[in-house]
Amino acid sequence: MQIPTNFIANSDYPYDQIVYFKDYELTTNGNRYQTITIAHGLGFVPLCFGVWSESQDFEPSYTLLSEGYGPDEMILWVESDDTNIYIRKDHYPHTSGKKLYLKIYAFAPISWTGDCEPTATTSDFLLFNTDLGYSQLIAAGEVQPWPFDSQSPQTGISGEVGKDGFVELSGRSGSVSIYYYEPLQPTVMTWKTTASTGRTELRMNCVFSTFGFATSLYPSVTYNENTGFQNEHAIAINTGTTRTGQANYNDITHIRIYA
Repeated sequence: MQIPTNFIANSDYPYDQIVYFKDYELTTNGNRYQTITIAHGLGFVPLCFGVWSESQDFEPSYTLLSEGYGPDEMILWVESDDTNIYIRKDHYPHTSGKKLYLKIYAFAPISWTGDCEPTATTSDFLLFNTDLGYSQLIAAGEVQPWPFDSQSPQTGISGEVGKDGFVELSGRSGSVSIYYYEPLQPTVMTWKTTASTGRTELRMNCVFSTFGFATSLYPSVTYNENTGFQNEHAIAINTGTTRTGQANYNDITHIRIYA
C-alpha cells in the first residue's frame, strides 16, 4: 500500500485549492453582536475557514469558529451563501473601537464543477517546495441527514481511505464511517449548510470514542482508537437525522479529509 504522505505529489490524490482569500480589518462597534457582509462573486457557496487575532502579526491567533473562544470570551466566525461572506462577532462585555485582524480562506464544494479565478497575485514564489509538507485530499463529499420516515433501510456511507486513491462521499445517512491504516493520520474538516438560512459554516465538534460521549450538534466527528483489526482505525462523522418536511431535511454536511 502506497501511503499518500510518502509523496510530494501523487496523481491518485488531488490537492485542495484555495479559491478565495481575504485579509480583513474589523473595528468593533460597541454592540454584543456585529455582522460584516462581503460580496464574494464566486458563483457558488464557498466553504470558508480562517483565523483572527488582536495583533497584526497574528501572534497569537484564533480559529474563526462559532464554537471557539478568543481572549475575553470573544467569538468570531464566518458564514457564507451564494453571494456573500458574513463575518459574525459575539462579545460580552461590549467593546468599541477595538481592531481585529482576520485571514479568510475558502474551498469550492465538491458539487462545483466550474472554473475558479486564481487567488495568487504573484509568480515569484514556488508552487511546490520539497522542504514543506503538503496534505493530499484523500476523501470529500456532501452528505444529508437520514430521514426516519424513509421507506428504504439506511445502509450508511463508508469508505477506506489512503489506499486506492481519492474517495467521494455522497448521499443521505445519519453517519459516515471512514477506515484507515497506520501510519496514516487523517485530518477531518466539516462544514454545515443550514437549509433554513441558506448559510454555510465551518463546524468542528470533535470527540474521542474512549470518553464514552458524543455531542448533540451536527456534524460531529469521533476518532476511534482502533477497530479491533491490526493497524486499522476508524473515524465516525455524525451527520444527523430528520423527517420529511423538517427544517433540517435539506441541510448538508460538507466533508473534507486530508492525509
